[in-house]
Amino acid sequence: MTTERENGFKVLRGGRSCIIRRDKEGVDYHIGKPARPHRQCGPLCVFKTREAALDFIKLSILALLPDEVEVTVHKCTYIPSDDNKIWSPWHSRTWLMLMPDGTRLAEEVTIGEPTDTFRKRSR
Repeated sequence: MTTERENGFKVLRGGRSCIIRRDKEGVDYHIGKPARPHRQCGPLCVFKTREAALDFIKLSILALLPDEVEVTVHKCTYIPSDDNKIWSPWHSRTWLMLMPDGTRLAEEVTIGEPTDTFRKRSR
C-alpha cells in the first residue's frame, strides 16, 4: 500500500457514505479529519474527477434515494487502496470494474468543503 495521497472527490449523503446503510455502520466524514473503513470492511470509494462524481449523483443516487435527501460532493485527498473490491459484513463483495466510471478505492479519505450540493424534495 502506498501512503502518497491523491486528489479526488467524495459523494456524501448527510455527512455519511451514500451507498451503504444509513444506520450505525455508515462511515462518518468530517472536514479536515481522516476517515477510514470500519473494521471488517473493505476500502472507501471516491471519484477521480468532479465530473464522475456528478454523473454518479445524477444517474443513480438521486433516482434511488428516498424522497427527501441532500447529497454533497467534496474535494478530498485519499490514500489509494491496493484492493480491487469493496465489502462489509452486510454487503457482498463488489468488484471495482462493476462500479461507476471514475471510481477509485481508498484506505483513507480526508474531505474538504463541499463543491456541489443537490437536494431532492418529495413531490
